[in-house]
Amino acid sequence: MEAGIRPIPNQMMGFPDEDFDSLKDNIRAWNRLGLNVKPFFATPYPGTEWYYTNKQRILEQYDGDLEAFLMDLGDATRVTAVISKKFNAVELYGLRELMVLRDIGRIERYEKEWTRLHAADPPPKPAPRLVLETTK
Repeated sequence: MEAGIRPIPNQMMGFPDEDFDSLKDNIRAWNRLGLNVKPFFATPYPGTEWYYTNKQRILEQYDGDLEAFLMDLGDATRVTAVISKKFNAVELYGLRELMVLRDIGRIERYEKEWTRLHAADPPPKPAPRLVLETTK
């Protein structure tokens, strides 16, 4: 930026463990760095770890039709299969627009409503713990 070149970075959203705090942290980083960003959606392309890890969930979204999923894949500018554990496709679109507007206040209001609506949902299973053993 000192050289007068304004970067236009690419950033993805919709990761499996993404939450409201990470979205707001991204906006704060953009503000601090003076960046203009319109995130792409995390897309589980076949052959990637996201695809293999989430294959069952992906196929459920396409009624088990792998061909339909493959034909729906695009360039990550729109949602195909959702791999987010927290947000659905509609929520991802809305949250992306609020991020582009840098509207942390509306994201926080939506977070309160989202939390109220999902209060009865069971908490996600904790990730397995990695135990490292050392030898003495």
